[in-house]
Amino acid sequence: VIRSPASDDVRGLAAVLLRRVLLRDEVSLWCNASDLTQHSVKNDLLTVLTHEANPSIRRKLCDTVGELASSILEEGEWDELLPCMFHWITSANVAHRESALRVFEMISLFIATAMSDYFDTTIRQLFETCLIDPAGHPHASFFKPCFQDLVRMMVTIAQTTSASFGTRQLAMEVLVSIAENAPAACRRFPHNSFVEVVFPIAFGLMLDVPDEMLEDDEANDDISNVDVGSESLQRMAQAIGFKKSLSTCFRLVTSFANHGDWHYQYAALLGLTQIVEIIPPAQVPSVVDHVFTHLSPTFHPRVLSVALDALGQLATDHGPVFQEQYHAQTIAMLLEYMALSAPALAQASWKWKCHFQAHAATSLRYFIDTCHPEVMDPYLESLLTALFAMLSTAHTSRSVQEHAVAAISSIAGCCGPSFARFYDKVLPPLKQLLYACLAELTTASDASTMLCGITLECISLVGLAVGPDVFGADADEVLTVMTQMQHSTQYADDEILRSYLLQAWARLCKTLAEGFARYLPVVMPSLLDAAMQQAEFDMDDDEENGMMADDDDEDVQIAHINDKCVSIRTSLLEEKATACQMLSSMVGDLKEAFFPYVEQVTTVLTPLMTDSVHTEIRAASISAMPSLVLSVSKHLHVTNGDYSPVVQMLEYTLGRLLNALSTEPELELQMTIMQSIKMCIAHAAPTGLLNHAQLVQLVEGLLIVLAESFQRRAVRRARKAIEELDEEEAEEDMDNDATEAQLQFILADCIGSLAKTHTHVFFPVFQETLLDKVLEMVQPHCLPEDRKLAVYLVDDILEHTGPSAVAHLDTFVPMLVDCVGSEYPPLRQAASFGLGLCATQGGPAFAPYVTQTVELLWQLVHAPDAYDPMYVNATDNAWLRLLPMRGDLEESAAVIQRLCAAIQSKHRIVFDATNVPALISVLAESISAQLFADQDDVLHDIQMALRSLRELIPPHVMQAVWSSMSPTQQQALHALFA
Repeated sequence: VIRSPASDDVRGLAAVLLRRVLLRDEVSLWCNASDLTQHSVKNDLLTVLTHEANPSIRRKLCDTVGELASSILEEGEWDELLPCMFHWITSANVAHRESALRVFEMISLFIATAMSDYFDTTIRQLFETCLIDPAGHPHASFFKPCFQDLVRMMVTIAQTTSASFGTRQLAMEVLVSIAENAPAACRRFPHNSFVEVVFPIAFGLMLDVPDEMLEDDEANDDISNVDVGSESLQRMAQAIGFKKSLSTCFRLVTSFANHGDWHYQYAALLGLTQIVEIIPPAQVPSVVDHVFTHLSPTFHPRVLSVALDALGQLATDHGPVFQEQYHAQTIAMLLEYMALSAPALAQASWKWKCHFQAHAATSLRYFIDTCHPEVMDPYLESLLTALFAMLSTAHTSRSVQEHAVAAISSIAGCCGPSFARFYDKVLPPLKQLLYACLAELTTASDASTMLCGITLECISLVGLAVGPDVFGADADEVLTVMTQMQHSTQYADDEILRSYLLQAWARLCKTLAEGFARYLPVVMPSLLDAAMQQAEFDMDDDEENGMMADDDDEDVQIAHINDKCVSIRTSLLEEKATACQMLSSMVGDLKEAFFPYVEQVTTVLTPLMTDSVHTEIRAASISAMPSLVLSVSKHLHVTNGDYSPVVQMLEYTLGRLLNALSTEPELELQMTIMQSIKMCIAHAAPTGLLNHAQLVQLVEGLLIVLAESFQRRAVRRARKAIEELDEEEAEEDMDNDATEAQLQFILADCIGSLAKTHTHVFFPVFQETLLDKVLEMVQPHCLPEDRKLAVYLVDDILEHTGPSAVAHLDTFVPMLVDCVGSEYPPLRQAASFGLGLCATQGGPAFAPYVTQTVELLWQLVHAPDAYDPMYVNATDNAWLRLLPMRGDLEESAAVIQRLCAAIQSKHRIVFDATNVPALISVLAESISAQLFADQDDVLHDIQMALRSLRELIPPHVMQAVWSSMSPTQQQALHALFA
């Protein structure tokens, strides 16, 4: 298994089990193995270890090799091991060097006794070389034997005020790294002593704040003790969790806040700001009261400033509930500090006033970003007046202007179309400010492009909010200015301006849709250049050593990816990510108008789905694929061309997406890929373009993902069986299970879309690739979640593949009957739905199963718990899907009339959106089948029920249901209301 192509989780588990059965069980298999078997195992272990690429499996194999060697080396039973290890420790391969050291660790007692003559020469020299190996990196488990001693030592250094700033900061970083890499161990310290001892140090570092604001306070790049303390507190609290962190943090905040020295008050509020995210909602009111208490001019300006920041952080981490409860207090306070004439600012210097304005505007922006429009509406006039006053005041700092414009952007984004009533007041001064910035750029060599970029961002966000009807009058003027900026020397030389301009193009593209197409020749060359630029470079060992020696370039990061050393230019990578996101957005907005660039963009983006280290680049490239397919489909539909390009485009994109699915490590992106596969197929017109082999390839690729998901879950369950998890780890485990369940649902939905788009053509694919898996997953001994997933797949097959599925009711009905009585509500619901499909799709073929099914469903709907909240959806499915009854028409009429009465009395069944299509379908089928043609009272009840549904159900839902009906059903309803 270890050397097989199985998943890494399975192979890793096999390595652990091999170690146990060889030597650790009560009866060791090694002692009972033949000489030939022992020789084979030793050789195979070294061979597998030589070529193993997965670091986790390598470590497990090293443990197995080391433990086996420690028990047999003294008897001279593994002569090949030491020469191999000494060869590996000088190898150029990092994995070999690491493996050799791990094995040496396991056999250290043997080395100390049997090789003592070589210790001062060969062994010492080798280990000294390894200590300076450039491939070394931090690992918390290395310190496990001396964990608490290490923490105590770092605490002592970090608390030593006579030590240099750099030394104390490094000690603090070690403590933070321990918390992040070994949070469970930190939580297990006796009496919560890690938190009790280390967190006060972080608060202590935050005391080291200067009394007065320095000239370069806003732009100071030096890392201060305040920066280190606040960041350390935030990282440690996040890593360790609120259950262990909050009580200590609150005690420190209270103690510091009650201190007479403003430095302590500042540290208390700054610390509170760093932990707001993990504070439970029930404790937010006390935090809010604490913050507002410190927003008084009686406090030191530093304290006021951080209190303003705390308001913004509360809005970010606890919005929109915070905004709904504290909007009046918060906005009044922010307006006070944004106005220079406010009493709170009467004694402040001009520099501090500008400082307060900038921080208040920033907090306002955070407040707006997670706020509902109706909460903001009463304050818009006063807020906009205050913000434009900040822009027009003489000697206003550039920073204040930037924050004010950014806040206007947030208001426009929050309000959406309703912002149109302020359009004539807002846009002219924004355009005037943009022109002033551009003029300054051409005349002043030291002019900043940030305000220019933020103003352009604001104009584009205003246009996006109000829409093309309102923005249309100014669109040409703004786009002309942007075109001039695009061709200016500042654009080529300034990455800030390039980034803002690219994003503004994308927003105006979304605003104007097809009307933007004529500007594509202007924007696409630079957008494609940005997406194609190389930001990641392979490095050899000499280059790596040179880069590590010269660490002054903050724009360069070194990463080890797939045993390669890669140099990453972070600014280029971010610009590339922005460009890819813009391309994805534009093709989605322009649809067929984007067709001239489809081939070029596809060529640029498809390699990035697998080749980029940047998650956002991969995500944007993946998300663009369905829109590119749609662009081709719509263009050919409009031009009446042949559909071979659609087929080629679909085959190409699906192939690249499937390849990306097989290599993508992040589960969130795996889900995005599967959704993109589904959407690519849905957007291709006409439907059903894939052949049998292509469908099989897709399903097999999806099944690999499903198998890996099951294996990850199995490993977690095995870990829980042998390890005791603390509360935080248990919650993380539950989150992982929820993510896996979501992934599996999306996977099943993707397969269901294949059945929907390819109908009967897909059934042979189902038989070839899925049927055995479904039959295996649906067995009673399997987990209920797995059985539910199998039934979901069967339901899609029954619903979409027609007579092909009906011919196999003898397989499906017993399976569904077995599941419908389950105690697991989602499985019961899915099985009930499936039996209804068997009845409606099967017709006469379902006759042999009617008696058994009806009896079972009768028991289901009359069970004592049938209408308990957890079972009610399953119960509804159990009887709705069997209507209308076609045998006993007298009984059928009575049932339909009871259903109509339930609808007219607004029974809860009507308000479940999932039931609406079934309700209308039942009534429409009753009429179209002429079951009650001579019963006017029944027809009248149906007519009244349908009118009630039409009044209760939103028009878009009714339209969707109408579109799903057969022509016969539509004609019957027309006749009923004629």
